[in-house]
Amino acid sequence: EKTLAIEQQYRLPIVLSGVEAPYMQRWLKAHDVDAKLLEDRSMNTCENSRFSSLLLQKKGGAPRVILITDRYHMPRTRRLFALNGIETVPVEAPMPTRLTNWRPSEQNYDHSRRANYEMLATIRDIWFGSSDCREVP
Repeated sequence: EKTLAIEQQYRLPIVLSGVEAPYMQRWLKAHDVDAKLLEDRSMNTCENSRFSSLLLQKKGGAPRVILITDRYHMPRTRRLFALNGIETVPVEAPMPTRLTNWRPSEQNYDHSRRANYEMLATIRDIWFGSSDCREVP
């Protein structure tokens, strides 16, 4: 939904990345947006940044992109894109949740879990690198 709003505002090409990209592409198409740049082989954030960078290079490059993801995922994702030579302009998307307003303790747990995961993943990436990141799709 955030991608749709940004596309309507700026009319820029859209790169969809990850194994979920075809589903996002179909959803956008149902809303009259044609996202033609599709990277659908990455299985994690490291591969998202690496394979998207390769796709953009094949299309002539894009030294700066608008990056849409949730607030917890944004710092690590921006770091990985920067390591692949792409400057990002962050746009925060709301974190998807099935929780309701009348269950604040569960919502807080979900946000805490997400924040802790991203913090630990960033530490892992810095200390050990991304060993599960393939070189090419």
